[in-house]
Order: sequence, then C-alpha cells, then structure tokens
Amino acid sequence: HRPQCRRHRPLLLSTGSIDLLATAAIQPGLPADLRSRCLTTTRELMVDLLSSPMFDPLDGGIFSARRGTSWLFPTFTRDCVSQARAAVSLINCYRATGDNRVLEKALQIIDFAEKSYLTPEGLFSVGLAEPPKPANWFWTIEDIKKELPAADVAWWIKATQMKEVGNLPGEMDQNREFLRSNSLGMVMTLSEIAASQSQSLEAFKPRYQAACEKLLKVRNNRIGQSARDDCSHAGSSFRMASAYVAAFGVTGNEKYRVKAITLMDKCRTAFSNGPQLRLFSKDAPKSIGAGRAFLYGLALQASLDISVIDPEKKWTDWSEDIATTSAELFTGSGFLKECPDDAKIIDLPVTDLIMVFDDSTAGLFAQAECRLAERGRPLVETFSKLATPLPTYTVDQPLLHTDLLLATVARHFKVTIVSGGNLSPELKLATQRLPMRSFQYRAATSKNEVPDGSVMVILGDGQTRMISTVAALQQAVLPLP
Repeated sequence: HRPQCRRHRPLLLSTGSIDLLATAAIQPGLPADLRSRCLTTTRELMVDLLSSPMFDPLDGGIFSARRGTSWLFPTFTRDCVSQARAAVSLINCYRATGDNRVLEKALQIIDFAEKSYLTPEGLFSVGLAEPPKPANWFWTIEDIKKELPAADVAWWIKATQMKEVGNLPGEMDQNREFLRSNSLGMVMTLSEIAASQSQSLEAFKPRYQAACEKLLKVRNNRIGQSARDDCSHAGSSFRMASAYVAAFGVTGNEKYRVKAITLMDKCRTAFSNGPQLRLFSKDAPKSIGAGRAFLYGLALQASLDISVIDPEKKWTDWSEDIATTSAELFTGSGFLKECPDDAKIIDLPVTDLIMVFDDSTAGLFAQAECRLAERGRPLVETFSKLATPLPTYTVDQPLLHTDLLLATVARHFKVTIVSGGNLSPELKLATQRLPMRSFQYRAATSKNEVPDGSVMVILGDGQTRMISTVAALQQAVLPLP
C-alpha cells in the first residue's frame, strides 16, 4: 500500500512561495536581476494556475490541495483559512503582475468565503465538513449536454477542455474509477469565449453566469447537506480581516475597509479572554480553546494590517498588548513555546519553524517584530531573540521557510513610509493602499522634520525622499524591474 499512499498524497498550494516571489518582485533595494527573475516566475506560475481546476468556475472558491502532480484532480475539501490565505497571496501577485485575471480570482475567493463561512455573529468559521465524494464534483460530456442549453454546450466543453474519455491523467486514476470524468478549469478567458460566440463581453457575461449557476445547482443537489463546523473561529476571522485589508489596498473600494475594521472590532470582543486570546467565541476547556502561539501571531498580523488602513491608535496599542502577552506565555528556555503552560497536554520543547500547511509561528512573529520595531514598540528582547533568527538551513529548504524569508526581506531591504500631518485625501489614501506587510508605516514625529502635506520614504540603503504627490509616491516605491 505504500506506493499508492505516496501517489495519492495531497500536494498543497504553496501560497508562501507565491507571497515571497511576488513580494520580492516589487521590493525596492533587491538587485534588479533578482526582482526580474521573481517577476517572471510569478507570471509563469499564474499562467499555469489560472486555467487549472484549482479555481472552481462554478462558485468562485479555490482548492488548496491536489492529487499527484496535476491540478486536474484537486482534493475537494475546503475551509475558510485556506480561502483567505490564497486571496492574500493572489492579491500580492496582482501587485507584481498587474494581471486583472488574478485580481478577479482573488475577489471571487473572498466573496465565496463570505457566502460559505460567515457566522450569525458576523465572524467566520473554519467550515470543515465531511470529505466529499470526488464523483459528485466531476462531469462527463453527457452531463453537460443534459444540463446546458444546446447553444452553450460546445463553448463550455472547449473552454474547460473536457474530453469524452475524461481529462484526468491516468496516473491519478489507475483503477479507472473515474473513467470519462472531467474536472473543470477555465483554460479560456471570458473575453476569449465571448469572442468565439461573436458577442461582446458585456453581452456574453450573463449567459456565462447562467451556465455556471445551473451547473452549480446540479452539483449542490448531488452533494446534498452535510454536517459542518459553523462555530466562530479566531484564526479564520483574523485571516479574513487581513484579506479585506489586502482587497482594499488594490481596489481602493471602501466596502473592504469597512468590512475589515468591523470584523476586527468583533474579533477583539469575541476572542479576548482578559489579556489572553481564545480560539473560539464560545467557552471551551483551556486544553482545547486557549490560544496557542500561532493564534497570537495571526492576531498580531491582522491588527498590524488593519493599522495600515485605519489611523485609530487602538490597533497599534492592541498589537503591542498581544506581543507583550505572547512574550509572557511563550518564552521558553532557548525555544519559542507553542502552548500556554496551563493548557498544554504534553511537555515538549518544540518550536513551529516550518510552514508545511500554513505559516509558521516563528515566521508570523518575525514579521510582526519588524513592523513593531519600526513603530518604536519592539518585542521584548528575550522573546525577539527566539522569534527573529533565520536558520542556516533555510537556504537548503527555502520553500519551508518562506515566511521567515519574507521577514528577512522586510527587515534588511526596509521601506518605511513616514506620514506627515495634513496629507491630502488622495495622498493619504495612496499610502494606505501600499503593500501592508513588506513596507513599514509610522507617523512623523518632530525629529523627522516631515513637512505638512508630505510623506517621507526611507529606503533600506538610507536614502530618503520627500513626497507630496501620488505619482511621486508610486514612482518612489513601486517601479517594476
């Protein structure tokens, strides 16, 4: 059975790698040839992924794992955390590539997460359910002919590259369990499909949406109702707050700013247990519900993200409180603890340094340390020493440490935005829409000598530029290689 287990072991979408490549492509200070290679790789990754069944064309969600080497056979289990994580990564890609298809997918994922995982409390659940049967998600050409109007069958089959014998690679279905089955991935853009039908994009779009809605209804009827976790969950909610901030950054749409701030206000109320955090909005035994170090890292990340788009001092204050509590709870003797002492089940000196299924705890704290230090609120030194080092073996295993590499890029190729007073609404908005994590943000003090109405940009090599227009700000910090 061992070869079969290896063959069907799920392979995960490397959102961390996408984040690192896209961030490096637009980070001032990095060598131009390195930035250019990162940009090229990011673009080529998107060419491969955008047309794959990783993106569900029916409901707009994303599948974050697959069988084997091809996304033609995704695993159909989804949750809120993976949706929010993927949305932020794709938005980072959009910043680098300017590809509108990437932004469209990211916003569709956020919409899908809202529809699927929003709880009555206005928070988000994990949304885990029983593993679905793959057969319910696949389609034969006969299915399409039966469900869609005759006028839509040909373009749908061509756009998704469905085949009579099925499009699943043989090595993924060696027993031919899914003979003639097809997964759905849009290999043609909507504009290309519309052109093939001699219609404008505006005229064709309702026709396309009607086809998707009809097939989605059929699939939902196949799957039926299943038990699902709908309890408000801190990690999912913090992730979605960050996704809203990222969406606001690239769109400027105020609805995302409002959603981000409203959600984080609810998070502070629902998941705070005095100075500590809890995993669920409802009470649970500490061994189950007490916040682990990873949750504190997520809360730090989300509160600092919010502070970029909302000038309220409470977000930086809360992030400092979280950091202080983290230092008290998770500083071990020579290692970063994962669990509070009064909630641990087994006493092991283990630190989460590797991002296998998600970010690592050390990576989250390392990125937060850089952001807090720039605002004059550094982590406690003993805690900082445990959280910030870049292990020497990172060079040999970069895909497992992309979050630590991101922290290193932000720290050593620093870009700091120092905002003076009385900024014009346009310039203030432009600063709030810059990358929320790889750039550092703080308000000017009397020591900075930043004139009213201006922004000072401090680059990693010590160069400073005084900016008073949106165009100058963009040129100073976001020129592509």
